[in-house]
Parts: sequence; C-alpha cells; structure tokens
Amino acid sequence: MLNFFKNKFIKTYKPILVIVIILIICIFGFIGVRKYSDYKNLQQNTTQELIQQQQKSLEEAIKEINDLKSANQATSEKLDQKINQIESKSQKTDSIGSTDLEPYITGVVEITCKDSSGSGSLWNIDSKNVVITNDHVVETPFYSSYNKQSYCVVFAEKINGDFDMIYTVFPSSKWNWNNETDIAVMNLVEKFYPDGNPLPSELEKPANHLNFKISTLKKCPSQIAVGSPVVVIGYPASGMQETFNGMGIDAARIVTNGVVSGYDKTVNPPYGGLLNPNYYVSAKIDSGSSGGIALSRNDDKLCVLGIPTWINVGNYDTQGVIQNIHNVMK
Repeated sequence: MLNFFKNKFIKTYKPILVIVIILIICIFGFIGVRKYSDYKNLQQNTTQELIQQQQKSLEEAIKEINDLKSANQATSEKLDQKINQIESKSQKTDSIGSTDLEPYITGVVEITCKDSSGSGSLWNIDSKNVVITNDHVVETPFYSSYNKQSYCVVFAEKINGDFDMIYTVFPSSKWNWNNETDIAVMNLVEKFYPDGNPLPSELEKPANHLNFKISTLKKCPSQIAVGSPVVVIGYPASGMQETFNGMGIDAARIVTNGVVSGYDKTVNPPYGGLLNPNYYVSAKIDSGSSGGIALSRNDDKLCVLGIPTWINVGNYDTQGVIQNIHNVMK
C-alpha cells in the first residue's frame, strides 16, 4: 500500500518537479545571460569612454605640442632678431664706413702758408664761416706787399678730389678758446688778391658754397673709451706728390682709420692746465694731416673727437695726438 502511494506521488509530481527544475535553470540562465549582456555593455561603454578619453588626451597633447612649436618659433624669431640687432650694432659700433663719412669729407680743406702747410676743418660758428686748424700750421704765412697783409691760402676740393675753390685766412686775426691748446680759428675770406689781380670767376664762389656740416656733429664724450673707432681726415705729407715735371705739389685728402689707443694726461693738472685728456690713436697722423679733423662713434652716431696734432715728444721722437674737442672748444 505504501509503495502504491509512493509510486503514485512520483508519477503525479515528477513532471512538475522536472518543470520546476527547468524553470529554475531557465531563470538562472536568463539571469546569467542578462548579467553577461550587462557586463559586455558595461565593458563596451568603458572601452568607448576610455577611447574617447585617450582621443581627447591625444588632441590636447597635439594642441599643446603645436602651441609649444608656435611659442618656440616665436621665441626663436625674437632671438634671431635680437642676435641680428646685436650683430648690426656691433658692426656699426666697431667701424666707420664711407657712407658715414661722405657728408663730412669735403668739410676738410688744405691750408698752405709760406713755410708750412697742413689741414683745417670748416665750421659755422656764431653765423660766421671759419676754419679751425693747428696754430703751428699758420705760424709762417705769406705776405702781400700789395695789401700789406699776411695770409695763408685755403684750397677746397670736391668729393672726388678735384680742385674746387680758393679762399684766404689771415693768421694775424686768429683766435682760440684756450691758450693752452695748439688751435687757431680764422674767418674764411673771399676775393683776396695778393697781387691785386682777381682770380677767374669760376674760382670765386661764395664761402656758403662750402661744406660746413662738421658743425652739426655732436662732441664725443670728454673721455671716450680706449678701443673706440677713430677716423682722421686730412692732407698728410705722405699723400703729397710732385706734379708738372717737379714744378708743383699735389696734396691728396686721405682718410685713415684706427682706434683710441690711450690717453695723454700730461696736459692735465698738475702738469698742464687742461681739464680733459688728449688722445693717442693708432690712425696715422703726420705734419700734413695736422689740423684736420678726427671723428669717432658714440651711441651709434658719428661725433667729433678732436683736432689731429703733430707734436714733439721728448728730445728724440714725434707723436700724433688728437686734441680733445672739449679742450679745444668751451
């Protein structure tokens, strides 16, 4: 009897049990599939976000690199410009070229006296056209018995060295700013005829025709640095040549370059009465260029350094020096 009920129970509930088990398996399978699907979706979303983040980081990195390149290029360009400016300034500071000098070269003239000759520079001072030279250049002038006047002759040349005009100065009327300097300042005289005979009209242009631009240059500092560039313009004895079969002398206007090589302080107290040192320079100076002009450069502009002078030093030697323009002019 017991077996009967047991068998009947099994026959009755076995299908139900199988169905329940299948349902349980299906439920767990569904849950597993759902979780796997959710996991895959989450993984895909995470991967997509990671890719997007990496893409964004890459774009930001590329932008930063481009910005750095632009900044580096701008910095490099600025650096190149700065280097070019420094090099340009250095080149300008270390040399004085023909372009710098051209406006002033014809402002230097040749002065010829009876037993001496030299150079001079043209200036406009207090609205007067004057020549500045060394006092010793005009120590022995010619004498005109016709005019009862001592005089020296001033020869002006064109930029190419061709003869231009003749003028006259009277050493008897010379003056200076400081008696301790070797300086003579004289008015430029037109139409002076030593023998009473006028010159050809083409040689008698007014003095205003000449170049007085040296007057517009500023003075160099009172003690410019050693090593500063120097240009001396004048008619040195080394540039004189015999002409006309030995019957005449042709003097060439010559430019010589050098640097300030030292200071001559023997002109300062307690040895002398001048306030500023004169200059020793490496540019060639001799008796002919004495009285010309010496130019230098300051703040990238030409300036007047002083007046070249040929002097005796000690008992045995001679030396070219530049009289400081601050000693020459007050």
